[in-house]
Amino acid sequence: MQRSSIFPKLIIFLFVLTAAAAPLLSPPANAGTLINGGHVSEEITFMGEIDTFTFTANPGDHVEIRMVDTTTDGNLVPRIELYGPSGGDFLKYAQNYTVSSIEYTILEGGTYTILAKDANSSSLGEIGIGSYELHYVNVPGPNTGQKETIYKVLTNSAAYTAQADYVTHIYGCMGENTIILQLGADAKLMNVLGSNTITIESRSDLFSVSRSGATVIFQGPNGTNLSIPATTTAQSIVFNDKELDLMINSGNVKLGNQAINTTSSSIL
Repeated sequence: MQRSSIFPKLIIFLFVLTAAAAPLLSPPANAGTLINGGHVSEEITFMGEIDTFTFTANPGDHVEIRMVDTTTDGNLVPRIELYGPSGGDFLKYAQNYTVSSIEYTILEGGTYTILAKDANSSSLGEIGIGSYELHYVNVPGPNTGQKETIYKVLTNSAAYTAQADYVTHIYGCMGENTIILQLGADAKLMNVLGSNTITIESRSDLFSVSRSGATVIFQGPNGTNLSIPATTTAQSIVFNDKELDLMINSGNVKLGNQAINTTSSSIL
């Protein structure tokens, strides 16, 4: 009689205890995407919490990730683990009091994962919780395809060639400027106020054109780009197949007879 009355009460007690404890054992962890040169501020709020962050990188990039304990009311021992795009075991890990840091040179391009946790996550009591900052820096490697930036001030009307695979900032002289763009060059022109001649070593039908204010932007194959301010003085834009005047006429930015808009369009 007593056994049959106690057994149901025990089951009910265990069910209520389990239901009440479940939210405390598994609250949501933090997750996010890391931004180069920035940091995120997060917190380990329960024992065993693992926060997940991702970033993308290219072969040859050199990355550094630091987890810094900022807590004042806990006892966090920062631990970070780095996982590659192919998954599997971590590529590298670090744990230390106050600051843990990983440096790694990327071998495989793709999305990498960082797990941030407390090194004492298996311990009992209040240790293993607290706030932290996660810092991320990526220094691009030599083979990432990024163009080197150079600056050129023109002092006379002699022809200047903007070379392929460079971003060239060109400051024009007060007279007429003659500028040649190789296929693959990225040229940004400033102070080109005269009757200039800009030669693009490609066909016009391979390019699109748009504008931002009075600055006209040409975009073509192999990363070829030209940014040039239009003025009320006609400037000659010379392609392999045609030559067009660029100028502001009656309040409109025009390339030949084509009105240039803020949306990109083919060259007519």
